[in-house]
Amino acid sequence: MQIWGDHIVSCGDSSSSKAKKKKKKKKKKKKKKKKKKKKKKKKKKKKKKKKKKKKKKKKKKKKKKNKKKYIICHECKRGRKTTAMTVISTSTQQQ
Repeated sequence: MQIWGDHIVSCGDSSSSKAKKKKKKKKKKKKKKKKKKKKKKKKKKKKKKKKKKKKKKKKKKKKKKNKKKYIICHECKRGRKTTAMTVISTSTQQQ
């Protein structure tokens, strides 16, 4: 459980369903990208593969920075942006 200020953070019914739909869309896009990458990889040379590895390292660093913006929901144990959360105030429960 994660407390954010004086609040317990949890996903609301409407926002969580929206988040699930978004996640599904992202998965579909990733699958399409992977298929395209496989086709391109067969055609490209070793020099270009080395350049791709450098780009991937940069992307990973960016992802780590973004993780700080997310708060973990105590119900579904998933990281969500604060805008996709419903905040329930609490005074008795602690971290």
